[in-house]
Parts: sequence; structure tokens; C-alpha cells
Amino acid sequence: VQDPAGSTAGPDPPVGDPSPVDPTVTDSPEADPEGAGLEGAGPEDVDPEGAGPEGAGPEGADSTVTGSPGAGPEGVDPTVAGPPGADPSDVDPGGVDPAGVDPSGSGSTATGPPGGGPSGGDPSGGEASDPPPVPAGRAVTREAPLRTYVAGDSQATFLGHALHSGRVRDLLDVTVGDRISTSLARPDYFNWPAEVQKVAETDDPELIVFFLGANDWQNMISGEGALLRRGTEEWRQEWGWRLFITLEVLKSEHRHVVWVGQPPMRRDPFREGAPVLNEIAREITAGRDDVTMIDIWEMFGGDGEYQERVVGPDGEEFRARQNDGVHLRREASEWVADLVVDAVARRWDLQPG
Repeated sequence: VQDPAGSTAGPDPPVGDPSPVDPTVTDSPEADPEGAGLEGAGPEDVDPEGAGPEGAGPEGADSTVTGSPGAGPEGVDPTVAGPPGADPSDVDPGGVDPAGVDPSGSGSTATGPPGGGPSGGDPSGGEASDPPPVPAGRAVTREAPLRTYVAGDSQATFLGHALHSGRVRDLLDVTVGDRISTSLARPDYFNWPAEVQKVAETDDPELIVFFLGANDWQNMISGEGALLRRGTEEWRQEWGWRLFITLEVLKSEHRHVVWVGQPPMRRDPFREGAPVLNEIAREITAGRDDVTMIDIWEMFGGDGEYQERVVGPDGEEFRARQNDGVHLRREASEWVADLVVDAVARRWDLQPG
């Protein structure tokens, strides 16, 4: 693929901070939209309420919660083509219909998003048809908790621990599958459709919560090897297709997916990309009875000036954002977790007992 500079290489893989201030700090660098990575976390980026040892979450979080291997920046190896221990056949260097991922798997009969695939058509499929009735969920009790998997980039870390230690913690059996600096844009670095299909087959979660997208506003390579410039119509089609495939491999009568949208970001290019990703995600998830999208855009400031502090659900103002202008702080993640629980309560019969 020829890029404007004449290089034959695609975008560089996302790179974590090579010399982090503290490997226990989860306010970790995310991938730059051009693949170079955010500025390394300096002392001013260390959030005393956002730090914790590997695998640790908010106070009260159980050490049995599963986090990603090497979850800190030092665990990111820019030379790997996929997650540690991944089968190379599961890594697709260009597209997102990877070897080993059957778009029709897990009970799906769809072969592509309504309106066509990445090379043409509208990924939203135009007007969404009325979704079929949602079947009544099973009773969820302490003895039979809901098998829950939280997937995504480093935004998913606090969200996963908030669900694990939140108001219905006894009813959720939570596994946190956060992967630093990952995205749908770079399946050569980490392949989310292949990963969640493996999780679906081995662990069979009933609820999958995604908080993913902070690293996605970057150029992509299509399945045909073409360079797609971020924000172009071709790019939008491809990213929508990748999200569609990710949801399709999880489709099952007993499973529900929650997709958490992006909050406003403090600086470009993240600020520019977040609303575009949210728009595409709304189009792809609209009309699906197996997916709920939680839009947090207005909660954290909306289209106005970036807000580090916001008014929470109790009417009190609090600091919601970490110093990097990207990540949510713990209290903000707990607010989002409450919205996830509300979505769960609409589908399953929660019985705290």
C-alpha cells in the first residue's frame, strides 16, 4: 500500500509509553490516531484515584477479576501481530473477516450489514426495521449470577471494576478483558472479532460490555489492501463493517451486548473523531434487539467546551476526567456502570435476595 510519503508500509502499530512513570498507573497512553501513541504519562498525568496494582480496581474489588496479561503500558509489545499467545491464523493483517471468524457464527444468519459491506452501501441500512420482541431474561441471583465479560481498551478497565464492585456486584460474575491501545482499526495488532468469538465459545458470557473506540480515529487498511483515510466515506463504511462483524460473531438468543459510546475528548484529533464513531455505532446498533448502545456524550459535556468536571446524577459537581483528557475517572466510570446495570435490569430478572 503506497502512502502519501511514498512508503509501502501501513500505519505503525500502537505503542505504549516505553518508560512509564509507574507501571501500576492505569492512566496509560493510548494509541495516537496516526499510530505513534500519546505522549508518555508524565507526573502530572498520574491520577491518585486512578492508580492501582495490576488487576486491582476500586476499593472492594476482588483480585479474582480477570484483567489483561501485562495490562500496563510495559505489557504492550509493538512488534507483535496480535495478543500474546495468539494463533497467527486469528490475525488478519488487513480486513476484519479473519480466518477463524465466521460472520454467521454464534447463531447468526446475517452475511453482512444491511446496505452492503465495507466497499459500498450505507452501513446503517437506511431506516431500521422494528426489532423482534426481546425474550424475557432468566432470573439472576447470587447463586446463579450473570456471566459478564467487559471488553475494550483502557477505558474498559475502570468500567469493568465498577461493575464488579457496584450495586449489583453479587449478581454479576465479571471478567475484565481490557486490552491497552487496541481498536477495531488495527486487527493486525489485536483482533477483537476473533478474540470475542473465542470468549463466546469458551466462557459463553451472557452479557458482553464494550468500551472501545478511543484508539480508532486513525487510518485503516481495507481487506483489499487499500489505505483508508480516517473520516472519509470509505473509512466510515469499513469501520461500520468491522463493528457489525464484531456484534455478529456474538449473536445468540441468550446473550446481550452493551456498546458504550465515546465521551467528548479534550484535544484533537480525538475530539474530532469521537462523535463520528458514536454516529456510526448508533447506525449499526439501531434496531437490533441483541445490542444496547449507551450514549454518554451529553453526560460528559456534549458538543460544548470540554468539561473536566460535570454534574453527576445526584446533582453534585465532580471531577470526571483524568489528566490526559481521554479517560474517565473512577467515579465517572461508576456512573456509566449504573447505566449498564439499568440496561441489564430491562432484560433480565435481577433478584438481589
